[in-house]
Amino acid sequence: MQFVGEAIHGFLAADRPTLDVEERRALARGLLERWGVAFALQPGDLLQASDCLLRWIDARWPGARWHREWPLLRRLPSGTIVRGTADLVIEHADGFAVIDHKSFPGSAEQAAQRALGFAGQLGAYAAAIAAATGRPVTGCFVHLPVVGAVVPVEV
Repeated sequence: MQFVGEAIHGFLAADRPTLDVEERRALARGLLERWGVAFALQPGDLLQASDCLLRWIDARWPGARWHREWPLLRRLPSGTIVRGTADLVIEHADGFAVIDHKSFPGSAEQAAQRALGFAGQLGAYAAAIAAATGRPVTGCFVHLPVVGAVVPVEV
């Protein structure tokens, strides 16, 4: 499952709506083959997951700017350094939204329950973004491409 997740994550990081369908399909096929998981998913599955996420974001934040694989670094007052890479940060009129991709198998209910366990990670990312930009993070979400859902996470 880790390699399936890596292939999905890689595709969501690299996919762009400006690419034509065959370019996107070739990108998906290449990632699935390189990660050795072409038996588990079809390229069309990755395109569908990305398209669904795009539609969800466009409906919620029309015209938003996407920041994929956004590196984050913040020194806390205690001296602790928080370092990570946000899978996707959406910059919109009211601030930012943080979205983390997780490729859980199983039912939507099981995946949604596991997604809540990432509140600490998403909270740290949200705090780093707010501190660096001076703008609020209005929401944190776990995107579950395997089950086709986005779960809001309170941080």
